[in-house]
Amino acid sequence: MATHSHPMYRQFRQIGKRIPYLQQARRTAQRAKLALGYFRGPVANLLHWLVNSRETTNFTYHLEERNRSYLAAMLADVLGLEFEAIATYMDELERDETLRAHIVAATQGSPFAAVADAEARYGRRLGWYALARAMKPKVIVETGVDKGLGACVLTAALMRNAAEGHPGRYYGTDINPEAGFLLSGPYAEFGRLLLGDSIESLQRLDQTIDLFINDSDHSAEIRRPRVSDHRRQAVGAGHRPRRQFALHRSAAAFFPAQRQALPVFRRKAPRPLVSGGGNRHFLQAMTGGSAAMYYWTESRMSRQQSSRDGIRPMAAAEPGPDRFAGTGWQAWITVRFWATRPLFLSASVLPVWLGTAWGYRSAGSFDLLAFFLALAAVVAVHGSANVLNDVYDDRIGSDRHNGERIFPYTGGSRFIQNGVLTAEQMAAWGRQLLMAGLAFGTVLMLLKGQTVLALGLIGMALALAYSMPPLRLSDRGLGEIAVAAGFGVLPVMGASWLQTGGFDSGAMLLSLPVGCWIANVLLINEIPDAPADRIAGRRNWVVRYGIERAAWTYLTFNVAAAAFAGWMLLCGLVTGWAALGPVLLLFLAIPAARSLLHQGSSQIKPVIQITLAIHTLGSLWLTGWLLAARLL
Repeated sequence: MATHSHPMYRQFRQIGKRIPYLQQARRTAQRAKLALGYFRGPVANLLHWLVNSRETTNFTYHLEERNRSYLAAMLADVLGLEFEAIATYMDELERDETLRAHIVAATQGSPFAAVADAEARYGRRLGWYALARAMKPKVIVETGVDKGLGACVLTAALMRNAAEGHPGRYYGTDINPEAGFLLSGPYAEFGRLLLGDSIESLQRLDQTIDLFINDSDHSAEIRRPRVSDHRRQAVGAGHRPRRQFALHRSAAAFFPAQRQALPVFRRKAPRPLVSGGGNRHFLQAMTGGSAAMYYWTESRMSRQQSSRDGIRPMAAAEPGPDRFAGTGWQAWITVRFWATRPLFLSASVLPVWLGTAWGYRSAGSFDLLAFFLALAAVVAVHGSANVLNDVYDDRIGSDRHNGERIFPYTGGSRFIQNGVLTAEQMAAWGRQLLMAGLAFGTVLMLLKGQTVLALGLIGMALALAYSMPPLRLSDRGLGEIAVAAGFGVLPVMGASWLQTGGFDSGAMLLSLPVGCWIANVLLINEIPDAPADRIAGRRNWVVRYGIERAAWTYLTFNVAAAAFAGWMLLCGLVTGWAALGPVLLLFLAIPAARSLLHQGSSQIKPVIQITLAIHTLGSLWLTGWLLAARLL
């Protein structure tokens, strides 16, 4: 019998209807939940901005992937080009590491470093760059330079145009004599600043303007410069934060019968186009005081989104539906086993082995059941974290638009992107693995006590918070530390505790080399993913500090692992042979770091393989000598 039709259920429901305060409390709770749902996201974004940004005006931001695609679709319509061409230009800017490094260095060395973020967040300027690359203008004018981020973006486009045989010149106007400090070095060769009143500066300019960008005062008198017959005018955000890009063509393009210039203004959209990425606005063109049109791009975007995804084809080695064709429980198990990215499950297996070996050596006894339960729980939680990480990376677009991926090491499992499993199926599989880990952990807690509960909750929190909102540690520069703790310190000490019943400094020291090695595995895998992570807004160490600093960090972690092994030797915790392994592994790590410094990401795959080998060999070396010391 259905629950809602049970006589007792109906009786309780009738009693509840007779208690008005109970019904009022229920409605209030429902309404409060609905209302608070509107504020949770903005408040989280506010806290993130307060902690991670130093800007006080003219705020910079990343565009979300869908918002970026809407912008590309609008420009494609306006310019009469294919969506893929505009998207390619935008990708070109995002992958310009020389420009990005210049912006970071110039910001850090400027007097305004305390109120400016040393990060290249292009926002609407992606559209400016695509315009300049598509139109090949001879003269670009921007009013309102501020620190010069737009100036650098536009001159970078002019540099590429000149290399293709289409030279051009940039002019930026600003009344602030300290504006434009980013426009320096090679970028200053393609443009210059006109300091002073923008109207007076434009009146003195004796060249025809091909692309005019008004990023300052939006008053009518500044909107009518001397422009060419095929001009384009872009209206930026001025100093109002989070305003999006707008553009209009000449009157002849929108209204063939009327050849006068079109004044353009903003009007807030009655509903948002997409979630996040700033306030959305229509472009409203006006003639004779009457509304002529709203510029809407949603339908074109939806038609062309799939074609843009297709410009990054599936590699031959990647999983596809054909590879996992079949039905039945065997096919089900096979698909879901490979969805967990089993190549990296050793990151949780090896620390458990090492911690168990230390506990066996210290206690003189071996609890086989506790070992297997711990191993099963840790592997299940690790597999769940891998699967759910794929789900959330797909949602933010990091894996979906990762054109530099090196399968099977970076770019995720590709199960969602290549159509093997849907995002919903992957999320369900991740939850099932998490429940399995909880089940194994519960049995272990019943055998060993409540300390297991504390260790398990910490491990699950670190594994899930790495990629899941609202924490998303990988987006905040804390992912590397979380991985070092969750796949280094915690499993070694936890497995040791299961055998000995206590924590000791020896297990802690033993876990530190493993933490350094696994942090390096994550660090090195972030390098080919960095362009896609940067677009998606993920700010891990490689995105924040670049490949050169990542190479030095990589070497530092390996040296630290050898130093910790030497410390254990001096404390009498391990033999000289055991401590020798991490030192010998430096002969693999040093050439790998040198390759990163001199060749960057061009030869990254062998470095990834070496890093995985260092983690595996180092962990097995320490485990083997601990067991040998106990058995021999």
